[in-house]
Amino acid sequence: MDSETLMNVQDGTQCIRNVRAGSDCRIGIFVNLYDCEIGDRTMIGPFIEIQRGVKIGSRCKVQSHSFICEGITIEDEVFVGHGVIFTNDRHPRSTNEQGEPLTDGEWKLEKTIVRKGASIGSGAVILPGIEIGEGAVVGAGAVVVESVPAHATVVGVPAKMIKKDECSSKNTKSMSVPFIDLKRDIAAHKEEYLSIAERIMDSCGFTLGPEVEQFEQAFAGYLGAKHVIGVANGTLALYAALLALGIGRDDEVIVPANTFVATAEAVWMVGAKPVFIDIDPKTHLMDLTQLDRVATPKTKAVIAVHLYGNMVDVDALCAWTSPRSIRIIEDAAQAHGAFWEDGQAVGTKGDIGCFSFYPTKCLGAFGEAGGIATNDDELANAMRLIRFHGSGAQKYIHEALATNLKMNAFQAAILRSKLARFEASIHRRREIAEMYRSAFADLPLELPPAASSRHAFYVYTVATDERDRLQEHLQSRGIGCGVYYPIPIHEQPAYRSYVGDDDACPQASRDAKRILSIPMFADLTDEEIREVIRAVRETFE
Repeated sequence: MDSETLMNVQDGTQCIRNVRAGSDCRIGIFVNLYDCEIGDRTMIGPFIEIQRGVKIGSRCKVQSHSFICEGITIEDEVFVGHGVIFTNDRHPRSTNEQGEPLTDGEWKLEKTIVRKGASIGSGAVILPGIEIGEGAVVGAGAVVVESVPAHATVVGVPAKMIKKDECSSKNTKSMSVPFIDLKRDIAAHKEEYLSIAERIMDSCGFTLGPEVEQFEQAFAGYLGAKHVIGVANGTLALYAALLALGIGRDDEVIVPANTFVATAEAVWMVGAKPVFIDIDPKTHLMDLTQLDRVATPKTKAVIAVHLYGNMVDVDALCAWTSPRSIRIIEDAAQAHGAFWEDGQAVGTKGDIGCFSFYPTKCLGAFGEAGGIATNDDELANAMRLIRFHGSGAQKYIHEALATNLKMNAFQAAILRSKLARFEASIHRRREIAEMYRSAFADLPLELPPAASSRHAFYVYTVATDERDRLQEHLQSRGIGCGVYYPIPIHEQPAYRSYVGDDDACPQASRDAKRILSIPMFADLTDEEIREVIRAVRETFE
């Protein structure tokens, strides 16, 4: 929406509570609207009820006496005639088997989505769990019991298709959609980025210095962390964290089998042994129930990888590590922007949180960059020494054996610029995730959890036994997609010496053959999202 207003009206003609209304939105009299969202220039007629969680797009027209219940999403430019009834449960009951009134938790909600430009005639009834395709027409009085293809016309009880326009999505030339496109952000903010480059050149302060310090302070403020230390990249952030915790030769560090190789690589870099733990089949994150199986007296740390934007349950992990004096490093390279329900940010519950700012990340630089967060003063001081040759306040006095992990000032300045609009980009990722989730709910796909603050949606990853067929179809339609990751680390040639006969991670091995990530970045257009959805659905239709 161009802009939005939170509406609350309680008078004799309108009952409106917590409604996010776009600009120039018009609402009639004798309405009951609550906890919903209405787009720009949309008209809502009189005698209408719109329930919580409903999303209505821009430039829509909803005529009088209609009922739009929870679970309904209506995209832009949709017409809803007089007395249209949406439903969200095919088998509604007043009471449960014990004769008690149904609670919200017992109610089975089935979502419905109405695509852009569709028209629904007066008196139509829409059963739950269906999709009314883009540009489709539902005749007056129709009872729609199954999904309506794009640009089709359906009439009758039950509704049957009488025609499908030649401009149907399957008969039009498909649009290619990139997996990610960094050029869009650069084009939108090019002058700002060029100004940053000019400022850095004029100052000749190319590493560390004020630019890095300002970004460290800004990112620490965003996370609510006491310290942030900027480093050269995410791999070296993990390396510095392990060194600061005193982990080295003869020590073991628990690492999930499904993660980017850098997680295990950092453990090898300090001379310790990575010990691989299998993953949870639902979340694809490390399976905490297996910690006792893989831990040994040599275990000194666990690296909790927050994968795809979703977070490991660090509180549960802390309950296991604390009595054993085992340290926690959060690998938050894919989860910038995720927060727990208590408001605490990803990367701040463990001893140390490590971030990558690789260009494709949710918060990405224009090259390699990384960051480390901690609330421990001693660890922060140790990591600053490790970053700069062991040198602290006094130049050429080296207090510790260390190395060179300094952050580039240009990357820090770019990141600080992007941080100012970061929350808006994360919000857009969650919007896209919900569009996907609603569109794919009836498909044989395992989907990520519903959008919430706990998930930043770095990528949108689905799982299916038909992964290869889905991938081939998307590629044939010009839809970008990728596998994160095709070979789990415990099966990689370089790490075979660390894996014994009893160290198999069968779920990670199975996941590698079933997972697929589809386009997910903040600059995706709604039209591109619909094209991705059409292509995915075609695979299973």
